[in-house]
Amino acid sequence: MTVEKCLICGSDAPLCFRKKVLFQYDVRYFRCSACGFLFTEKPNWLAEAYQEDIKGIRDIGMVQRNIQVAELTVRLIMRHLDPRKKFIDFGAGTGLFVRLMRDRGFDYYYDDPFARNIFARCFEARKPVAGHQDYELLTAFEVFEHSPDPVGDVGRMLAYADSILFSTELQPEDANVLEDWFYLLPDAGQHVAFHTRKSLHNLAKQFDLNMFSDGRSLHFFSKRSVKLQAKDLDIWYRDPVTKVLRWMIRKILAFKGATPPTASLISSDVKYVNQLLRDRD
Repeated sequence: MTVEKCLICGSDAPLCFRKKVLFQYDVRYFRCSACGFLFTEKPNWLAEAYQEDIKGIRDIGMVQRNIQVAELTVRLIMRHLDPRKKFIDFGAGTGLFVRLMRDRGFDYYYDDPFARNIFARCFEARKPVAGHQDYELLTAFEVFEHSPDPVGDVGRMLAYADSILFSTELQPEDANVLEDWFYLLPDAGQHVAFHTRKSLHNLAKQFDLNMFSDGRSLHFFSKRSVKLQAKDLDIWYRDPVTKVLRWMIRKILAFKGATPPTASLISSDVKYVNQLLRDRD
């Protein structure tokens, strides 16, 4: 039997099944016997997979999903973190999420060396300085399943911030249906790593991180003892009391002539970008 070593815990990972990736490559998928982490053989096809973004063409729900996770992220920041600090989106893609968060008043920055920044130009993050974390929170939505180096990537994320909010679909409990699981997306060729709750726990443990998960697709790592509740990672939750209080605070601050801490940055960002372009010309 063909066996690899698990990329997370180092245990034996026997061959689980094969799939035709990008309609042409016969690819082996291995599953860890200890933590259940499922991963492909070394993905030498990734450059080709990202050259023509088949997944992007199919991802009709991208805009709606970004709006939903933006609302969830706002709620989590307001409840548990400091909204006045800086934030970073890792694997930010088009930059849509960064733009949505800046529109909501949060000082968010973009990081993705492999994608074309469309919506968050001029707000690229600076490279991290060793021993100095500039950001209150790092978000990484739909990133973990793209990573052929999960331990290395989490280490790179922690160089920016000590808290990580991320999404990735957990494997179905019935391992017998894995071969036909929708999340594999072999036609697109970009999904190469698939987690269980245990594999995420082992990953967090390697970095001494606390972990919270909704048990499905949204997860939180942090070096801090942040006490999340189930509603904090519930993308459909809307707290009417919080909405009213935020509205009242904005009204009171506006009446006093003060700028709300989360006033939209659209206007100031337009001025900033225009000035950059003028200076460049």
